[in-house]
Amino acid sequence: MKASNLKGLAVLNLGSAEKVGTIHDVWLDLTTGRITAFDVKKVKGNEVFHIDARQVQNLGADALTYRDMNSAAPGTVSALQAQPQTGTMSASGASAYVQQGNTFPTGGTQHLNVATGPAIVALSRFVNHEKIVSDAGNLLGIVKEVMIDPANLSVTEYEVSEGGLFGKTHTIPAGPGIKFGPEIGIVPDNQLNQGGHQHA
Repeated sequence: MKASNLKGLAVLNLGSAEKVGTIHDVWLDLTTGRITAFDVKKVKGNEVFHIDARQVQNLGADALTYRDMNSAAPGTVSALQAQPQTGTMSASGASAYVQQGNTFPTGGTQHLNVATGPAIVALSRFVNHEKIVSDAGNLLGIVKEVMIDPANLSVTEYEVSEGGLFGKTHTIPAGPGIKFGPEIGIVPDNQLNQGGHQHA
């Protein structure tokens, strides 16, 4: 599933059986390669609220379904909710989030500890911004797409474009060998050789 296709996807609250809004943005933990949270724009007005990935019941082609943290009945915990969520939001990421007019809901963001480093970033500030370089020093391009496994909200691949009319697109498998900084990601050459491929 393309992460870019998530924006505008319907968000359904299973507890109240209603559509509460649409996905506005996605937060990625670049260390663990997982989605940690979703920004949701309410059906009415421009207010945006925050859903922890542990609240998500399912991510489907037509909608994301979730339960409030304290409303899940016994035996209804999904595989997504059972997944551990680790990592910290960067100070710059938290600042940018607030500057966009958003707020963190009380009691729902204990895992988002403001810290230094780019561990967690918004998809909107990652795609079309992050440059990817091989550890041999070759510029591969800019991240143009992030592929997501909806079953566990993990990143599976990064699509990196060289740009230009005849620039190639590299498909790079996600893995612990990739190191991300605030503006640049570095990919080991052996990871490119093992699973990456390119096309025009």
